[in-house]
Amino acid sequence: MSQGRQGPVNPRRLLAEVLGGVLTLALWIALSDWLSSNVALLADYGGALSAFGFVGLPLLFARWTNSLEDPLGMTDESLTKSLLISLGCLLIIVGPFIVGFDLVARQLWGQQRFAGPGLLSVGVAFQGRPPLINGRVQVFEHGRSIMVVNGLNHRVQIRSNGLEDASREIAPRDRLELSRNKLNTIEIVDPRGPVQASLIRLGRAQLPAQSSTLSLSLGWSWLLWLLISQLVMVAIPEEAFFRGWVLQHLRLGYKPKRLVFGTPFGIAHVLSAALFAGVHLVLIPAPHRLLVLFPALAFGWIAQRNKGILGAAIVHAGCNVMLIVVSRFYA
Repeated sequence: MSQGRQGPVNPRRLLAEVLGGVLTLALWIALSDWLSSNVALLADYGGALSAFGFVGLPLLFARWTNSLEDPLGMTDESLTKSLLISLGCLLIIVGPFIVGFDLVARQLWGQQRFAGPGLLSVGVAFQGRPPLINGRVQVFEHGRSIMVVNGLNHRVQIRSNGLEDASREIAPRDRLELSRNKLNTIEIVDPRGPVQASLIRLGRAQLPAQSSTLSLSLGWSWLLWLLISQLVMVAIPEEAFFRGWVLQHLRLGYKPKRLVFGTPFGIAHVLSAALFAGVHLVLIPAPHRLLVLFPALAFGWIAQRNKGILGAAIVHAGCNVMLIVVSRFYA
Protein backbone atom coordinates (compact mmCIF):
# COMPACT_ATOMS: atom_id res chain seq x y z
CA MET A 1 0.00 0.00 0.00
CA SER A 2 1.92 2.97 -1.30
CA GLN A 3 2.35 6.54 -0.20
CA GLY A 4 2.93 9.53 -2.45
CA ARG A 5 2.86 12.63 -0.24
CA GLN A 6 6.32 13.96 0.56
CA GLY A 7 7.43 16.14 3.49
CA PRO A 8 5.78 16.71 6.88
CA VAL A 9 2.12 15.84 7.30
CA ASN A 10 -0.54 17.39 9.51
CA PRO A 11 -2.62 14.63 11.18
CA ARG A 12 -5.55 16.98 11.78
CA ARG A 13 -5.60 18.02 8.15
CA LEU A 14 -5.50 14.38 7.07
CA LEU A 15 -8.41 13.57 9.39
CA ALA A 16 -10.38 16.53 8.03
CA GLU A 17 -9.73 15.35 4.45
CA VAL A 18 -10.92 11.86 5.33
CA LEU A 19 -14.06 13.12 7.08
CA GLY A 20 -14.85 15.31 4.08
CA GLY A 21 -14.35 12.35 1.76
CA VAL A 22 -16.61 10.07 3.81
CA LEU A 23 -19.29 12.76 3.97
CA THR A 24 -19.09 13.13 0.18
CA LEU A 25 -19.47 9.37 -0.17
CA ALA A 26 -22.52 9.36 2.14
CA LEU A 27 -24.16 12.05 0.02
CA TRP A 28 -23.35 10.07 -3.14
CA ILE A 29 -24.92 6.91 -1.69
CA ALA A 30 -28.10 8.82 -0.79
CA LEU A 31 -28.18 10.43 -4.25
CA SER A 32 -27.69 7.06 -5.98
CA ASP A 33 -30.57 5.58 -4.02
CA TRP A 34 -32.82 8.55 -4.86
CA LEU A 35 -31.93 8.43 -8.56
CA SER A 36 -32.59 4.68 -8.83
CA SER A 37 -35.96 5.14 -7.09
CA ASN A 38 -37.15 8.18 -9.04
CA VAL A 39 -35.51 8.06 -12.48
CA ALA A 40 -36.88 5.23 -14.61
CA LEU A 41 -33.75 4.94 -16.76
CA LEU A 42 -31.62 4.40 -13.64
CA ALA A 43 -33.96 1.98 -11.85
CA ASP A 44 -31.63 -0.98 -12.53
CA TYR A 45 -28.43 0.84 -11.67
CA GLY A 46 -28.67 1.95 -8.03
CA GLY A 47 -26.03 -0.54 -6.89
CA ALA A 48 -23.75 0.27 -9.81
CA LEU A 49 -24.00 4.00 -9.14
CA SER A 50 -23.13 3.47 -5.50
CA ALA A 51 -20.19 1.20 -6.36
CA PHE A 52 -18.92 3.81 -8.83
CA GLY A 53 -18.75 6.32 -5.99
CA PHE A 54 -16.76 3.95 -3.75
CA VAL A 55 -14.14 3.53 -6.48
CA GLY A 56 -14.25 6.88 -8.27
CA LEU A 57 -14.15 9.23 -5.29
CA PRO A 58 -10.80 7.94 -3.93
CA LEU A 59 -9.21 8.52 -7.33
CA LEU A 60 -10.45 12.11 -7.31
CA PHE A 61 -9.44 12.72 -3.69
CA ALA A 62 -5.95 11.32 -4.22
CA ARG A 63 -5.47 13.54 -7.26
CA TRP A 64 -6.60 16.64 -5.37
CA THR A 65 -4.43 15.95 -2.31
CA ASN A 66 -1.48 14.34 -4.16
CA SER A 67 -1.20 11.95 -1.25
CA LEU A 68 -1.28 8.38 -2.58
CA GLU A 69 0.21 6.64 -5.60
CA ASP A 70 -2.21 3.72 -5.15
CA PRO A 71 -5.40 5.22 -3.66
CA LEU A 72 -7.43 2.02 -4.09
CA GLY A 73 -4.87 -0.25 -2.43
CA MET A 74 -5.14 -2.96 -5.08
CA THR A 75 -1.48 -3.97 -4.99
CA ASP A 76 -1.27 -6.97 -2.67
CA GLU A 77 2.31 -8.23 -2.43
CA SER A 78 1.22 -11.78 -3.24
CA LEU A 79 -2.20 -12.83 -4.48
CA THR A 80 -1.55 -16.39 -3.30
CA LYS A 81 -0.66 -15.16 0.19
CA SER A 82 -3.71 -12.89 0.27
CA LEU A 83 -5.98 -15.76 -0.78
CA LEU A 84 -4.56 -18.16 1.81
CA ILE A 85 -4.81 -15.61 4.62
CA SER A 86 -8.37 -14.70 3.67
CA LEU A 87 -9.47 -18.35 3.51
CA GLY A 88 -7.79 -19.02 6.85
CA CYS A 89 -9.63 -16.08 8.41
CA LEU A 90 -12.96 -17.31 7.05
CA LEU A 91 -12.34 -20.78 8.49
CA ILE A 92 -11.64 -19.21 11.89
CA ILE A 93 -14.74 -17.00 11.68
CA VAL A 94 -17.34 -19.48 10.43
CA GLY A 95 -17.72 -21.58 13.61
CA PRO A 96 -18.13 -18.74 16.13
CA PHE A 97 -20.34 -16.90 13.65
CA ILE A 98 -22.80 -19.79 13.30
CA VAL A 99 -22.96 -20.29 17.09
CA GLY A 100 -23.44 -16.56 17.71
CA PHE A 101 -26.07 -16.20 15.01
CA ASP A 102 -27.96 -19.20 16.38
CA LEU A 103 -28.06 -17.69 19.88
CA VAL A 104 -29.19 -14.27 18.64
CA ALA A 105 -31.79 -15.68 16.24
CA ARG A 106 -33.38 -17.99 18.82
CA GLN A 107 -33.00 -15.98 22.03
CA LEU A 108 -33.47 -12.40 20.82
CA TRP A 109 -35.49 -12.73 17.63
CA GLY A 110 -37.58 -15.76 18.65
CA GLN A 111 -36.74 -17.63 15.45
CA GLN A 112 -36.53 -21.40 15.03
CA ARG A 113 -33.78 -23.44 13.42
CA PHE A 114 -34.43 -24.91 9.99
CA ALA A 115 -37.74 -23.05 9.66
CA GLY A 116 -36.44 -20.82 6.87
CA PRO A 117 -36.30 -21.47 3.12
CA GLY A 118 -32.86 -23.14 3.23
CA LEU A 119 -30.34 -23.10 0.40
CA LEU A 120 -32.79 -23.74 -2.42
CA SER A 121 -34.05 -20.45 -3.85
CA VAL A 122 -35.86 -19.06 -6.86
CA GLY A 123 -33.04 -16.52 -7.24
CA VAL A 124 -31.11 -13.71 -5.58
CA ALA A 125 -33.45 -11.09 -7.08
CA PHE A 126 -36.42 -12.40 -5.07
CA GLN A 127 -34.67 -12.49 -1.70
CA GLY A 128 -35.36 -10.08 1.14
CA ARG A 129 -38.56 -8.42 2.31
CA PRO A 130 -38.99 -5.01 0.63
CA PRO A 131 -40.60 -1.87 2.04
CA LEU A 132 -44.16 -1.67 0.73
CA ILE A 133 -44.54 0.81 -2.13
CA ASN A 134 -47.81 1.93 -3.69
CA GLY A 135 -48.08 1.72 -7.45
CA ARG A 136 -46.06 -1.49 -7.71
CA VAL A 137 -46.67 -5.23 -7.60
CA GLN A 138 -44.00 -6.67 -5.33
CA VAL A 139 -42.83 -10.28 -5.48
CA PHE A 140 -40.40 -11.76 -2.95
CA GLU A 141 -39.46 -14.89 -1.04
CA HIS A 142 -41.22 -15.15 2.31
CA GLY A 143 -39.94 -18.15 4.23
CA ARG A 144 -40.76 -21.15 2.06
CA SER A 145 -43.37 -19.24 0.11
CA ILE A 146 -43.55 -16.58 -2.58
CA MET A 147 -45.38 -13.43 -1.53
CA VAL A 148 -47.12 -11.22 -4.08
CA VAL A 149 -48.25 -7.79 -2.82
CA ASN A 150 -50.60 -5.73 -4.98
CA GLY A 151 -49.78 -2.05 -4.57
CA LEU A 152 -51.83 -1.03 -7.60
CA ASN A 153 -55.26 0.61 -7.34
CA HIS A 154 -57.02 -2.24 -9.16
CA ARG A 155 -57.21 -6.02 -8.90
CA VAL A 156 -54.56 -8.27 -10.40
CA GLN A 157 -54.67 -11.97 -11.10
CA ILE A 158 -51.96 -14.59 -10.70
CA ARG A 159 -51.73 -17.34 -13.30
CA SER A 160 -49.58 -20.17 -11.94
CA ASN A 161 -47.64 -22.37 -14.36
CA GLY A 162 -49.50 -20.84 -17.29
CA LEU A 163 -52.96 -21.74 -15.98
CA GLU A 164 -55.63 -19.13 -15.23
CA ASP A 165 -56.98 -19.50 -11.69
CA ALA A 166 -59.73 -17.06 -10.70
CA SER A 167 -59.28 -17.86 -7.02
CA ARG A 168 -55.87 -16.20 -7.12
CA GLU A 169 -57.07 -12.64 -7.54
CA ILE A 170 -55.44 -10.02 -5.34
CA ALA A 171 -57.39 -6.93 -4.33
CA PRO A 172 -55.67 -3.53 -4.14
CA ARG A 173 -53.37 -3.24 -1.09
CA ASP A 174 -53.76 -6.98 -0.47
CA ARG A 175 -51.31 -9.86 -0.73
CA LEU A 176 -51.21 -13.51 -1.75
CA GLU A 177 -48.86 -16.19 -0.40
CA LEU A 178 -47.97 -19.01 -2.80
CA SER A 179 -46.20 -22.28 -2.04
CA ARG A 180 -42.92 -22.04 -3.94
CA ASN A 181 -42.62 -25.85 -4.20
CA LYS A 182 -45.60 -25.98 -6.56
CA LEU A 183 -44.54 -23.15 -8.87
CA ASN A 184 -42.52 -23.04 -12.08
CA THR A 185 -43.81 -19.72 -13.36
CA ILE A 186 -46.39 -17.10 -12.48
CA GLU A 187 -47.88 -14.47 -14.76
CA ILE A 188 -49.31 -11.27 -13.30
CA VAL A 189 -52.26 -9.89 -15.27
CA ASP A 190 -55.02 -7.33 -14.81
CA PRO A 191 -58.30 -6.76 -16.73
CA ARG A 192 -56.34 -5.19 -19.61
CA GLY A 193 -53.86 -8.03 -19.97
CA PRO A 194 -50.31 -8.65 -18.66
CA VAL A 195 -49.18 -6.09 -16.09
CA GLN A 196 -46.35 -3.88 -17.36
CA ALA A 197 -42.99 -5.29 -16.30
CA SER A 198 -41.92 -1.85 -15.05
CA LEU A 199 -44.67 -2.06 -12.40
CA ILE A 200 -43.38 -5.35 -10.98
CA ARG A 201 -40.53 -5.18 -8.43
CA LEU A 202 -38.56 -8.10 -7.03
CA GLY A 203 -37.12 -8.65 -3.56
CA ARG A 204 -35.66 -6.21 -1.08
CA ALA A 205 -33.61 -4.53 -3.80
CA GLN A 206 -36.82 -3.61 -5.69
CA LEU A 207 -35.35 -4.84 -8.98
CA PRO A 208 -37.64 -4.28 -11.98
CA ALA A 209 -38.98 -7.45 -13.58
CA GLN A 210 -38.07 -8.16 -17.19
CA SER A 211 -41.53 -9.52 -17.99
CA SER A 212 -44.96 -10.03 -16.45
CA THR A 213 -44.14 -13.77 -16.45
CA LEU A 214 -41.69 -14.73 -13.70
CA SER A 215 -39.67 -17.94 -13.56
CA LEU A 216 -39.76 -19.39 -10.04
CA SER A 217 -37.87 -22.66 -10.43
CA LEU A 218 -35.91 -23.63 -7.32
CA GLY A 219 -32.16 -24.11 -7.66
CA TRP A 220 -28.65 -23.61 -6.31
CA SER A 221 -27.17 -21.34 -8.98
CA TRP A 222 -28.08 -18.24 -6.97
CA LEU A 223 -25.19 -19.04 -4.60
CA LEU A 224 -22.62 -18.45 -7.34
CA TRP A 225 -24.28 -15.20 -8.40
CA LEU A 226 -24.50 -14.15 -4.75
CA LEU A 227 -20.76 -14.67 -4.26
CA ILE A 228 -19.85 -12.85 -7.48
CA SER A 229 -22.17 -9.92 -6.81
CA GLN A 230 -20.99 -9.56 -3.20
CA LEU A 231 -17.34 -9.58 -4.26
CA VAL A 232 -17.56 -7.34 -7.34
CA MET A 233 -20.41 -4.96 -6.45
CA VAL A 234 -20.02 -4.71 -2.67
CA ALA A 235 -16.77 -5.93 -1.13
CA ILE A 236 -14.16 -4.67 -3.61
CA PRO A 237 -15.67 -1.16 -3.97
CA GLU A 238 -16.17 -0.75 -0.21
CA GLU A 239 -12.69 -2.05 0.60
CA ALA A 240 -11.19 0.20 -2.09
CA PHE A 241 -12.66 3.23 -0.34
CA PHE A 242 -12.24 2.35 3.34
CA ARG A 243 -9.15 0.11 3.42
CA GLY A 244 -7.67 1.55 0.24
CA TRP A 245 -8.05 5.32 0.45
CA VAL A 246 -9.30 6.03 4.02
CA LEU A 247 -6.92 3.69 5.86
CA GLN A 248 -3.88 4.61 3.78
CA HIS A 249 -4.63 8.32 4.10
CA LEU A 250 -4.99 8.10 7.88
CA ARG A 251 -1.82 6.05 8.21
CA LEU A 252 0.17 8.96 6.76
CA GLY A 253 -0.47 10.88 9.97
CA TYR A 254 -1.34 8.13 12.46
CA LYS A 255 1.40 5.51 12.25
CA PRO A 256 0.54 2.12 13.82
CA LYS A 257 2.35 1.75 17.16
CA ARG A 258 1.26 -1.76 18.13
CA LEU A 259 1.56 -5.23 16.67
CA VAL A 260 -1.49 -7.50 16.55
CA PHE A 261 -0.48 -11.06 15.64
CA GLY A 262 2.69 -9.64 14.14
CA THR A 263 0.95 -6.98 12.03
CA PRO A 264 1.08 -3.21 12.68
CA PHE A 265 -2.30 -1.98 13.91
CA GLY A 266 -3.35 1.37 15.35
CA ILE A 267 -5.76 4.27 15.56
CA ALA A 268 -5.95 4.62 11.76
CA HIS A 269 -7.41 1.12 11.50
CA VAL A 270 -9.95 1.82 14.26
CA LEU A 271 -11.00 5.14 12.71
CA SER A 272 -11.43 3.62 9.24
CA ALA A 273 -13.57 0.83 10.74
CA ALA A 274 -15.71 3.34 12.66
CA LEU A 275 -16.29 5.45 9.54
CA PHE A 276 -17.15 2.30 7.59
CA ALA A 277 -19.77 1.44 10.20
CA GLY A 278 -21.16 4.98 10.20
CA VAL A 279 -21.76 4.97 6.45
CA HIS A 280 -23.99 1.91 6.89
CA LEU A 281 -26.53 4.19 8.57
CA VAL A 282 -27.08 6.31 5.45
CA LEU A 283 -29.85 4.21 3.89
CA ILE A 284 -30.93 2.20 6.95
CA PRO A 285 -30.45 4.25 10.15
CA ALA A 286 -30.78 1.31 12.55
CA PRO A 287 -28.36 0.84 15.49
CA HIS A 288 -27.62 -2.80 14.66
CA ARG A 289 -26.00 -1.62 11.43
CA LEU A 290 -23.10 -0.31 13.53
CA LEU A 291 -22.12 -3.90 14.40
CA VAL A 292 -20.15 -4.03 11.15
CA LEU A 293 -17.47 -2.14 13.11
CA PHE A 294 -16.12 -5.45 14.41
CA PRO A 295 -15.58 -7.27 11.09
CA ALA A 296 -14.25 -3.98 9.70
CA LEU A 297 -11.41 -4.14 12.25
CA ALA A 298 -10.52 -7.57 10.85
CA PHE A 299 -10.69 -6.24 7.28
CA GLY A 300 -8.22 -3.51 8.23
CA TRP A 301 -5.85 -6.03 9.82
CA ILE A 302 -5.97 -8.24 6.71
CA ALA A 303 -5.35 -5.29 4.39
CA GLN A 304 -2.37 -4.25 6.52
CA ARG A 305 -1.03 -7.80 6.60
CA ASN A 306 -1.28 -8.24 2.83
CA LYS A 307 -0.33 -4.64 1.95
CA GLY A 308 -3.43 -4.49 -0.26
CA ILE A 309 -7.21 -4.83 -0.16
CA LEU A 310 -7.89 -7.95 -2.21
CA GLY A 311 -7.64 -10.40 0.70
CA ALA A 312 -9.80 -8.12 2.83
CA ALA A 313 -12.36 -7.97 0.01
CA ILE A 314 -12.53 -11.78 -0.13
CA VAL A 315 -13.18 -11.99 3.62
CA HIS A 316 -15.68 -9.10 3.38
CA ALA A 317 -17.62 -10.88 0.63
CA GLY A 318 -17.37 -14.19 2.49
CA CYS A 319 -18.83 -12.67 5.66
CA ASN A 320 -21.73 -11.15 3.71
CA VAL A 321 -22.44 -14.46 1.98
CA MET A 322 -22.17 -16.31 5.31
CA LEU A 323 -24.76 -14.00 6.90
CA ILE A 324 -27.20 -14.36 4.01
CA VAL A 325 -26.83 -18.15 3.78
CA VAL A 326 -27.07 -18.87 7.53
CA SER A 327 -30.06 -16.54 7.98
CA ARG A 328 -32.00 -18.58 5.39
CA PHE A 329 -32.20 -21.49 7.85
CA TYR A 330 -34.09 -19.46 10.47
CA ALA A 331 -37.62 -18.04 10.57
